[in-house]
Amino acid sequence: MKGAGRLNNRVVIERKNENATPDAGGQVDWTLDSNWRIACHRWCEIVPKGSREFLRLYQVTDEITHGVKFRYDQESRKFKTSWRVKIGTRVLNIAGPGIDPDERHEYLIFPAIEVEA
Repeated sequence: MKGAGRLNNRVVIERKNENATPDAGGQVDWTLDSNWRIACHRWCEIVPKGSREFLRLYQVTDEITHGVKFRYDQESRKFKTSWRVKIGTRVLNIAGPGIDPDERHEYLIFPAIEVEA
């Protein structure tokens, strides 16, 4: 496949469940998997903060822990900052809009924050 690169992590993209049940205090606990629903499954590359590519593309902050790189297509263009990426038991919250390096419409790289288990 041309340009597949390192998109070697199969992940689940999830978005908040509109029908999530609030607790007794009226708040929804977004740490519960039951309050999320699957939007799609995708292949991606997870780029840890501090790599040369990541530093070049972002203004690095203490919160951003990874860049998550997806193939540029209609599906990946829909991803929102209220969504998350699950890879196994790891959870990465999407922290900003996708960046299209060099505006070539090949990849979108999303800044992400890993959630402590």
